[in-house]
Amino acid sequence: MERFRDATDEEAALVSSWAYSAWRAMVSEGRKEETAKSYTRTFVRLFEEERKAPSEMATQEFFELTKASPKNKSGNGQRAASVAAFRKFYDSIQGDVSKLERPDETLKFCQVSLPGMVKARAPKRKEPESEAAQAKESNGPVAEAENGRTVKKRKREPRHEDVEGTAENGRPQKHPHEQPQDASNDTPQEASAPVVERKVVKLDQVFALLGSVDAAQRSSDPERSGSRPRVLFVHGRDPAKMMTSRVHGVYTELEETKDGRPAFEKVDHEKKTYISYVGDKKTWRMSVSLTSQGDFAKVKEPADLPWQVSRPWKVFNGDGSYDEDAALRCDFLDPEKPAPDLEVEVCLPMWPPAGQMGTSSSSKRPRPPPAESQPTSNAGDTKLNPRVLKILGLDNSIKNASRVMGVYAEQAMQHSEQPVFKKTDEAKPSFLYFDAQKERWRIAKSLEDKGDFAHVKDKGQLPWLLKKPWKVYDGDKYAEVPGLRVEEADPSILEAAEANVQKRSTKAAENRSKVERKASTKIRDRKWLGQQMSADELPLQALRELPQDAPSGHDAWRYVKWEPSHNRALFQFRGIRFQTTQFGSREMSLSSDRRLGLDWTRIGWNSFQNQAMALALAMERKAMPPTRPGKSITGPLFLHRAARDLVGATPGRHAASIMSTKLVRAQ
Repeated sequence: MERFRDATDEEAALVSSWAYSAWRAMVSEGRKEETAKSYTRTFVRLFEEERKAPSEMATQEFFELTKASPKNKSGNGQRAASVAAFRKFYDSIQGDVSKLERPDETLKFCQVSLPGMVKARAPKRKEPESEAAQAKESNGPVAEAENGRTVKKRKREPRHEDVEGTAENGRPQKHPHEQPQDASNDTPQEASAPVVERKVVKLDQVFALLGSVDAAQRSSDPERSGSRPRVLFVHGRDPAKMMTSRVHGVYTELEETKDGRPAFEKVDHEKKTYISYVGDKKTWRMSVSLTSQGDFAKVKEPADLPWQVSRPWKVFNGDGSYDEDAALRCDFLDPEKPAPDLEVEVCLPMWPPAGQMGTSSSSKRPRPPPAESQPTSNAGDTKLNPRVLKILGLDNSIKNASRVMGVYAEQAMQHSEQPVFKKTDEAKPSFLYFDAQKERWRIAKSLEDKGDFAHVKDKGQLPWLLKKPWKVYDGDKYAEVPGLRVEEADPSILEAAEANVQKRSTKAAENRSKVERKASTKIRDRKWLGQQMSADELPLQALRELPQDAPSGHDAWRYVKWEPSHNRALFQFRGIRFQTTQFGSREMSLSSDRRLGLDWTRIGWNSFQNQAMALALAMERKAMPPTRPGKSITGPLFLHRAARDLVGATPGRHAASIMSTKLVRAQ
């Protein structure tokens, strides 16, 4: 592997984005999500081992060497398969990093962990020098050792000058534990962490949000400048076109500059986008970072500020080139002037108010947002005078048709500032809601489910206003179903739909009750008959059907073992143990490490010899798939002429004789 170029720190920081984007591409192509996730994790581990540049790992030579490696062979070809999947994705986007999507930090399977690796994240604030000095001089329970590892230090004994008073005996007086201070008086170490929140707000609310966030940051960082950064607004592009959601939004000016021009960062804590100037090319660009290659959009004009650009921006079209978009604009937002009546999506770190640091005075974790911002499948009720919709047009042969189609009523709660609709089926409810993070409407079992029955990537305000076709999961992949329709319905149908669901539920419950009563009666009768007999006594009904016992001294008495304590007879045949179960049962239990490859419903008494011989031969050739020992196989017993199967008698020597006689003859 030495012939391949090592990855730079910048390339290593983007490997998580490469892995996540490749995983998304595999899933969209119809590959199972778990399979795609396994390939992605294998690729990430391969990078952590080799640390080669992504462009090198996408070559045919790298694939062939990986395929021939011993680790690939011992891993059933998983490493080579993961490289092949990555190569396919890399070639599809021609190695353009501007097409990559940044994963959420909670997606562990695509995260890269390397010693000394610089992750592509927003830089952490530096600790003030005064605080750093205090931390070094303090005698807290944990301090930094010379080698960088944390070491425990013994608690310092209080000195007389450290306490405000002393007891009468001259000993230092202990101070009681103080109550936690207000958030405004907390030190930076005690300040609570922010909670990231995505929301759609009016443009005139942006300055209020930025002001509250900036104030919280200044209170937690004394060295932070008090001046308000300049803000610009990118808008105008068609929402249906590529890169719209990535470039649209509000941008704030950074403290650092790029090639003598100010740089701006999008107000999105999860999907960072930057506007910066490249002096060598005299080009303003929108990109995933200030140093990355590839742009979301660009314009060649040496203007001093982005909102002074007069030429049209060129936006990446997904085919390796850029198209002009005269509608895309960058406008400066003057805080002294009224903002346009427009909405914009922001994702900001929201600091909790004072007193919401945690459940204990020592907790540094923030409390979660209010319950209304985190709705669950059990939260909320049907809205008063709700809007009603119905979903139809899906073929009943599709796996999830019954979970998708039906009547849905609007709920009192909302999700991502959009209405939530719940299907009128309490037994198997489904929810239709908008997922702002993935920019799609979904139909799922609950609002927290990662998977869904169907979805459509459309930002329409209401489900019946969507233009794009829905994709429905058919058990293997998501397939477009143009016939699926979501229509607004008259609220009067809600009562009829609920009555129909209740009727079906009642009928299903009655059918289950009948089956349970019938089975219970049959088992009760069989057990009662069995309990009336001893191990050596059978009623006339059974005796008329049974052959005579094996003669004295016959091998049957040696092969079949009777265990009265367990009410069972058992025998071994070619290494396989067969046993009858307790009276009242309709099972034949198998104790073996391999499963019987027989159709039990078709095995008759007269064919036992041939079936047993074929079974033993097949198992000797290891043709049967492995299973757990003691696997019970249900269905009509092939020993159906045994007394216990006729009247539920305890398996005695007559039943044992039947089994063993045929067994000996088969051998």
